[in-house]
Amino acid sequence: MATLRALLTPYSTEIGAVVLPRDVGGRVAFDELLRRGALTQVFGDAAVVAGTPLTPALRAEVLTTAAARATVLAGRSAAWVFVGGPAPAVLELICPPGAGRPRAVSTVHTRYVRLLAGETVTWGAAPVTSPLRTVLDVASGPHVPRRRGGGPPEPAAVAEAVETVVAVCEATGLSPHGAARALNLRYRWTGRAVAEDVLMQAALRLGPPLRSAPA
Repeated sequence: MATLRALLTPYSTEIGAVVLPRDVGGRVAFDELLRRGALTQVFGDAAVVAGTPLTPALRAEVLTTAAARATVLAGRSAAWVFVGGPAPAVLELICPPGAGRPRAVSTVHTRYVRLLAGETVTWGAAPVTSPLRTVLDVASGPHVPRRRGGGPPEPAAVAEAVETVVAVCEATGLSPHGAARALNLRYRWTGRAVAEDVLMQAALRLGPPLRSAPA
């Protein structure tokens, strides 16, 4: 009850940054706090006290409440950590080989991939794919679906991927030209063709890379 009263008190500092139903005594109390505007729902069952700024570290913490242990936030989920905006509808994770297989959930998409050294960064205590790995996954990931019959991906899905890549590049300083060069070194990359198209469109949007002035 003390926690419940604290949440209903403006500017309370008696609770953690991320609030789950179990933190306030259950679903009924959680829903009531959402209804009263004391909490703002962010993703799934994770909420924050109304007015709390959603920093990258806090966005990562919110997503890890729904992630299995030893998994890494990836794809559009990682992009949301870097960029913000509307939370993803589906949580995208990478599960390294050897880790336990997470329980299947309709709102969680898990891939089993070995990440290279340097492809993971940490926000707070949450592992997230690096900006480069995130951009490559978004550009070629499962959210760029193929048409039935094996045709090219849907234009709307490609456009969404381009928007996300551009946003991540602008937020992190990554160059889509550099991402394209990194892709060329990955000879067995799945979805290479669509990734090259997405990165080319992102590069056209952002313009040529800056070059150092001559000495």
